[in-house]
Amino acid sequence: MQNLVTEGRDPRTGRWSLRLIGLAALIFLVAAVPATATPVDPDPCGPGPGWVRNCAAGTDTLLGDIIITLQIDSLPPIVVDFLTTSTVNRSAPAGSVINTTITINGTTCTVVVPGVLCVPAPNPILGNATITGTGNGMIIEKTGPGTANCDFPANPLLACSFFDVDHVIFTAPFGRLRPLDPATLQPVAIRMFSQIDQVPPPPGQMYIGQGGLVPGGTSIIPFPILLFDDNNVQRAEILQVVHEIKPVPEPGSLILFSIGIGLVGASRLRKNSGRVRRGS
Repeated sequence: MQNLVTEGRDPRTGRWSLRLIGLAALIFLVAAVPATATPVDPDPCGPGPGWVRNCAAGTDTLLGDIIITLQIDSLPPIVVDFLTTSTVNRSAPAGSVINTTITINGTTCTVVVPGVLCVPAPNPILGNATITGTGNGMIIEKTGPGTANCDFPANPLLACSFFDVDHVIFTAPFGRLRPLDPATLQPVAIRMFSQIDQVPPPPGQMYIGQGGLVPGGTSIIPFPILLFDDNNVQRAEILQVVHEIKPVPEPGSLILFSIGIGLVGASRLRKNSGRVRRGS
């Protein structure tokens, strides 16, 4: 058996030295990272009276969680979580109206901290599924009657925000799934709606699916919305869609989290290396 003490060094002293170095580095980073991060918004739009009329054109990047309730064959309904990144482009206001476009990309995830953290992971039924979406929408100040079905009571602090989104889900068992009108097999956009008091919307803001909209149509088709594969075979039904805005992790939190994972990994590596040397 090899002698573990070489060149007059005590391995326990080495371990304590590594721990002290790691602790010193951690203390330095904690001191260097502000306790609270204050994001700088180049084009703040609300909250405040009449903010829609004063909001400049801009682009918002949103981290979110799209929660879709599906009915597949005779199975009980399943809830599928997608961790998503959305890009919203806003026009300059025309009176009390802002026009918007949205693109969405996401992958299935498992909720670790409800409302905060969803970690990418395969869904038990759909596998490593992904979701994409594109759509148009509006932000309309609540000025009173006729405000896009969001009229009473009038409130200059609030606006009705909606997007008509063409969702496409890519799954392991079924391939590509698209919401289609069963009568015409035309794409159905799902209307997502919320009342907001600023853009970008804050974490926790919910956009709720109201139903589907066929191209050129004006009436909302109620849920369920049918999902078809590329052979126009119905595979599932969408029972509900919710899009929740998530907080963006602060850089300091990500640094400390990464350091913690690194220290744990290094500790395990040293232990495993020690076992190998003792056994040799």
